[in-house]
Amino acid sequence: MTINNNEEQGIELEIKIKSQLQYLSIVRTFLKNISDMKRFSEDVLFEVTLVLDEAVANIIEHGYQLNPDNEVKIKVAVDSEKIFIELTDYSDGFDFESFGNVDLDAHTKRRKNRGLGVYIIKKIMDDVKYERGKDQGNRLLMTKYLKKNGD
Repeated sequence: MTINNNEEQGIELEIKIKSQLQYLSIVRTFLKNISDMKRFSEDVLFEVTLVLDEAVANIIEHGYQLNPDNEVKIKVAVDSEKIFIELTDYSDGFDFESFGNVDLDAHTKRRKNRGLGVYIIKKIMDDVKYERGKDQGNRLLMTKYLKKNGD
């Protein structure tokens, strides 16, 4: 784990986990510890934890096909205005733009309880970019802007 902490510039932490679903609890604890340091609201912590959980699980399940020999790199940077999350993996990647456009009524009528990960990520985060690149890795870049008191 790498830690850079400067109160004026915020905090930046990075961890790498093996591509195994059992490590999602470590990712949640990692984010909770950052939240404790930077005092996220309960709502923000819940939302960002949900997004990070969905994104990392998708990488492990769909990107790496549950192969436990790969890694996911997770970088979180927080300052007074935003939370920035960067996920890097070395899977084949996917067409991010074609996912997440879900008709919730139709999805519910079909009684589907899966397939909403990218939808959730796009709805909760304020800015989401996906860069596909096998050599330098696929990168999912997500930003959540923090509300000021009174906003």
